[in-house]
Amino acid sequence: MGGELSYAIVGTGPPVLAIQGAGLIGRGWKPQFDGLSHQFTFVTFDNRGIGGSSRGAGDLTIERMADDARAVADAAGLDRFHVLGHSMGGLIAQHLALTSRDRVKSLALLCTFADGRRARDAAVGANAPARAAKPHRHESDATGRDDQDDHAGCVHSAK
Repeated sequence: MGGELSYAIVGTGPPVLAIQGAGLIGRGWKPQFDGLSHQFTFVTFDNRGIGGSSRGAGDLTIERMADDARAVADAAGLDRFHVLGHSMGGLIAQHLALTSRDRVKSLALLCTFADGRRARDAAVGANAPARAAKPHRHESDATGRDDQDDHAGCVHSAK
């Protein structure tokens, strides 16, 4: 039931974990981190089954995807961080904030809604909690940028 999550780290400054919605790759945040990467460190990733991330086995749920986001933050070495969620990423961000209150400094929600029950229609299946993830760094930068200060990698999920 494992999988691999592709992520990238861009910029310098306070860390921001940016979570995209359904069907959008982490690189979709490029306009934001191009304009703000001199002030913030952005960690972006591709949700399961999108871009460079494998789907893995098992059901997709908001809870499982929030576990994925937490695993990416762990792999990126983020202790406390700001969270930015767009669309379905906002639902993931809300669940992450509620289950990791000691780590989330702030929460910014864009074009999303608060009722996570509606997200079940967008996700496939029922609850399938993710297990701990292991980091693995790729040679290429998932953002398409070649700056040496940028990092890219993936997280291997055990479930």
